[in-house]
Parts: sequence; C-alpha cells; structure tokens
Amino acid sequence: MATQPFEERQAFHWIIYAGLLLTLGGMFAAVLTASAVNGESLDPGQRWSTLAWIVFPCLIAVNVLFMRTRVDGHELVVQFGYCFPIYRKRIPLQEIRRARVVEAAADIAAFCAMALSCGSLLSTRCALSPTT
Repeated sequence: MATQPFEERQAFHWIIYAGLLLTLGGMFAAVLTASAVNGESLDPGQRWSTLAWIVFPCLIAVNVLFMRTRVDGHELVVQFGYCFPIYRKRIPLQEIRRARVVEAAADIAAFCAMALSCGSLLSTRCALSPTT
C-alpha cells in the first residue's frame, strides 16, 4: 500500500511580522534621533552599518519563524527556515517506533511542558521517537 506524502507549513500570523518591522523601524529611528540629540550626525556609511546591524538579526529571526514538516514514503523531515534552512532533521520512517496524534496546545503552559518533556531539538524521546 503506497503512502500519501504529507506536508505541513507553519508560520506566525502576519501581525507578528508587522510588529517586528515596526520595532525595526523604531530602533533605527531611535539611533538616528539619539545621534542628532547629541549633536552628532551619522555619515552614510555609519547609517548603513547601523541599519545592517538591526536588519540582519531581524531577517534571521523572520526566517526561523517558519517550520515545514514533510513525510514521504521514506523519511520524516522537519525544517526551520523559509528562505534558507537554519535547522533540518531527517528521520527514516523505519526508525520511528511510535507516533501519536496530539491536539494543538491550548495554552502556552501546555506547549512548554510538552517541549520540556522532549528535551532538546535533537532529543530522541519525543512523540516521534527514533530507535537510536
């Protein structure tokens, strides 16, 4: 019997990304305002450098706020990152001992308890446990 491939993509609501963008703009405006209040003006190189130091970590964060889970006939793949994967774990299906259906965490405390019971991201004692 052939198995149907499964793929799930998870991302945050657009308001999270909009809030991150507003925070980014606020940080850049605060740096420019602070330098103007001190009687200093940033030259264009310093402005670009400041902007890069604010934008780059935000882009990394936005990239990581996306998760893809894929199951095909051979393996389970979990990947964090939309444009460029930061973390990818591949588990052959024959190594999975058991799987169970879990409901979405109703509150953050239940989610944290589940995450803590799994240990780290590389742990082998989660809901899908490899035999190794």
